Amino acid sequence: TPELGITDGNIESAVHDVCGCDAHSFFEAHVRGMQSIDFNRYFRTIGLRAHVSWVPALNKDGTPKPDLRLFLFNTATDPALRIRLLDPASAWGRAGLHTGDRLVSVDTNPVTNASDFRS
Repeated sequence: TPELGITDGNIESAVHDVCGCDAHSFFEAHVRGMQSIDFNRYFRTIGLRAHVSWVPALNKDGTPKPDLRLFLFNTATDPALRIRLLDPASAWGRAGLHTGDRLVSVDTNPVTNASDFRS
């Protein structure tokens, strides 16, 4: 129904219909789970290879930008805000944070949503 929107199950079903393959384990590991995708495994089939490199993000004046490679998430069964790191070697990871850590406050200010965190 339109009120429910599109779910990951709808997308998984569409992938199955288009490719005629069983993508359930892929969705469990990479969409519903937090396992990284080995892009080169899939790119090899079409003759491509990914090369990722990280450089510091800088403002126009050369000063470091805030490290935004961190996101917040929660689930329907657990409304607590949790951290998702894109790069464990980022400033966040080096500070000792891990994906799945529960976020309660920043600088003693309570964080109840992503807007609280970003401000």
